[in-house]
Amino acid sequence: MTHFVNVFILVPSFSPAGPVKGAVALANALAADQAVTLCAIKRGPGAEAPIDPKVRTVVLAERSGSRMQQFLAYRKMLKRAASQGAVGSISFCLSADVFNALCGDCAATLSSVRGNLPMNYRLDYGPVGGPLGYAHLIGLRWMHAVVAMNTPMARQIRQMTGRDVPIIGNFIDEGPVEPFRQPPDLHAPASLAFLGSLTERKQPLELIRALTAPELDGDCLLHIIGDGPLRQQCRAEIERLGLGERVVMHGALANPFKVLAGVDCLVMPSLSEGTARAALEALHLGIPVVARDVDGNRELIEPGVNGILFSTDDDLPDAIGQAIRLSRKLAPSSGGRQTLLPAHHRQHPNAAAFLSILRQSSSSRLSPPSSA
Repeated sequence: MTHFVNVFILVPSFSPAGPVKGAVALANALAADQAVTLCAIKRGPGAEAPIDPKVRTVVLAERSGSRMQQFLAYRKMLKRAASQGAVGSISFCLSADVFNALCGDCAATLSSVRGNLPMNYRLDYGPVGGPLGYAHLIGLRWMHAVVAMNTPMARQIRQMTGRDVPIIGNFIDEGPVEPFRQPPDLHAPASLAFLGSLTERKQPLELIRALTAPELDGDCLLHIIGDGPLRQQCRAEIERLGLGERVVMHGALANPFKVLAGVDCLVMPSLSEGTARAALEALHLGIPVVARDVDGNRELIEPGVNGILFSTDDDLPDAIGQAIRLSRKLAPSSGGRQTLLPAHHRQHPNAAAFLSILRQSSSSRLSPPSSA
């Protein structure tokens, strides 16, 4: 079996985004017995995730000026490592995938696709987003391997590339989350959390409006953790509905786990999700999740076991009420909550699956296909 002298993991920038934290979780898991370089194309505010000291970190923008120079610098790193043995390169997100797709002669290349790209890009970038998402999918033909996080995502990639797409469930870096596991306070009023960017795709306004539904107790408290373009609209809607004493807007928190671990459930009204990191973090802490029944959420949430799925905005208040009751039912009589995270979303087995796919690709080292 191929042994790598180095595995490179490439992201657009070191920023506190879900894909970047996923890359960090992968790097940390592999670093136990594998040389790992975590590389960012451009500068960023920081991943806000602990990186294992054994992981080497590189920012290409600190070495080269133009994007072309940064690409050539990445190729040079791969070639230098390849002179010593097999090299694998895993990319997350569009710009990193572009770099990686053009490096198939230097390394075994693998793209980790993180969502429904045409829908996500349309919601995030406007009219140009849909075509850009499809172009991204078509470009994956040039990778040695592509992995998806769930079945709908794999089906979409297969339709656009004509290739087999293994599924590796999204996962979190479990170690830093574990210390925040805590016993529930069953005497406290019911509480919810929203954790994510305040964007149209994430639908925070619908969650705020759901608090006014008769299905929910008037004392129910909502913690909104995150920032984004809808921040002021959220504040205005809270004021308009008279919910100032029931909604706490925390902004973006580097460490949201102190808040998250104490609520009854996490609510994700998103119109589109890959497999949300916030949901994985909540489930690992034993917090049930309310999620819209879209994309791969059904592969993560088993209704009545670790959360509740809903279909329409009108169903959201009832789903929240069900999740609060489930949370109280699952609460242990003593000690911290038990993890609700499914086995196929655990960190170390899934990191090993990435490495296995890289090894298979490196052993064959066929030229990337040029057509479906």
